[in-house]
Amino acid sequence: MNFNQVKVGGREVKDVTYVAPMSQATFTAPAGASGSVTWKIISDYGGVGDEHSPGH
Repeated sequence: MNFNQVKVGGREVKDVTYVAPMSQATFTAPAGASGSVTWKIISDYGGVGDEHSPGH
């Protein structure tokens, strides 16, 4: 899964990359960030998808 953007409480997480299948990755949230997490994924064709959030 290739991330284009990840946000925590509306604040962008810097230097997001990808998560390989059947694995996990860790990204550092901005200092003091809290709240909901949203993300956008880069498709297999290089396009950026819609913003997602847990449960949606």
